[in-house]
Amino acid sequence: MKRKIMFLVSLTFAATMWAQEVKEVRPLNRQAVEVIDREGHTTTIDFYGPNVFRLFRDDKGGILRAPEATPPAAILVDQPRRSTSVNILDNDTFYTISSKNGLRIDIAKASGLMSVINDQGKTILRQTEPVSF
Repeated sequence: MKRKIMFLVSLTFAATMWAQEVKEVRPLNRQAVEVIDREGHTTTIDFYGPNVFRLFRDDKGGILRAPEATPPAAILVDQPRRSTSVNILDNDTFYTISSKNGLRIDIAKASGLMSVINDQGKTILRQTEPVSF
């Protein structure tokens, strides 16, 4: 049985996400972590369940919030979260963020490039270069 994996990506994140060295990854709460780059920019990885996460970054300031749309639209469902928790591992070359019984995200410390690995160990997304527009 195949499982669907959903990624919610905020456009404010895409242009500058992890195009440089990652300084620190720290827990925000049980389901989210903050990734801080060497220039002090913060990206939040927020898990809605074991296989669903959202990346959020706003270099103009501000904390994690619901997506904004013009014209206004309700993008998120009323009860989006399922029970999960997140662990952070720090080794020589990577930060590893894993959800309980779900996905693992590896972020290279030197480049900030990330890979997403499912619970069977298969890489389902690999960033090969920084995003640019």
